[in-house]
Amino acid sequence: MPPPQVAATLDGVQIGDPIECHVAPDTAHAAGCVVRGAGARSAVAGQPAAFRILARDRFGNSVRQSGEKFQVELHVAGSTPVAADVYDEGDGVYAVSYTVQRGGRYGLHISIRGLPLAGSPFEVL
Repeated sequence: MPPPQVAATLDGVQIGDPIECHVAPDTAHAAGCVVRGAGARSAVAGQPAAFRILARDRFGNSVRQSGEKFQVELHVAGSTPVAADVYDEGDGVYAVSYTVQRGGRYGLHISIRGLPLAGSPFEVL
């Protein structure tokens, strides 16, 4: 697909040649990001669980640069929150892994810039 072009007109007559334009995505936004993978829904005590966060802007466009800071924790009643490890893959994808030590229903809290991602907290069984 060719890149979009912009052309200027005056009184219906084109002025100069059209120019190519590139529209970059905005920065990652909590409402647009997507969570994928089994570890966002289930885990086994004592075994690593994993999933990915796909960075998206508020319009749903893929954000391909790195450097976003996602906060990820699992909460279960009567226990200290479990922090997850977040690895920036450098292309707008963030690999997340964690290990819980006891069974139960956990709330998986994911946020960026203090705002929860759509659907957070996710229920992990």
